[in-house]
Amino acid sequence: MTTTSRQTGFTLVELMVALLIGSIVVLGAGYLFFTTFQTFQKVDELSRKQEAVIFAAHTLSSSIRKGKEDYELKCKKLDDQCRCTLIDENNDGQPVVTFSRSFDEGSSKEDCQEIELIDDDNIISLPLEENGKDIMFKVTNRPRVLNEYLSDEDD
Repeated sequence: MTTTSRQTGFTLVELMVALLIGSIVVLGAGYLFFTTFQTFQKVDELSRKQEAVIFAAHTLSSSIRKGKEDYELKCKKLDDQCRCTLIDENNDGQPVVTFSRSFDEGSSKEDCQEIELIDDDNIISLPLEENGKDIMFKVTNRPRVLNEYLSDEDD
């Protein structure tokens, strides 16, 4: 009786194919992690800007509705960004909120000048968009508008 013994195991070709498939899976997972991390950073940056806008808008709107304009926006150039701080002039120049304005490469110090925060029509400009563009909104004195509306109805 003759017995033939067969060796069992993987051939070199099978190992190479498994190594290739494993490498593709690892690279795909790494790419997924990398893009997820980039997305997280972008969402975090946008949420910080949104938080700054909401807080500044609420603070400024509340002040304007009370008939006060006690805030000033001061900006200072740091490296490739412009750091702007909303200052409360009534409380010894205390900072209310600070945010960064980003610019394209090659921006100069002139790109980071003082900005008029509130114009004559109560339009507030906060430079929080890309490349330092303004987010603008108008604040209305509600009692005055309501009184005007009610007086128009009486006529």
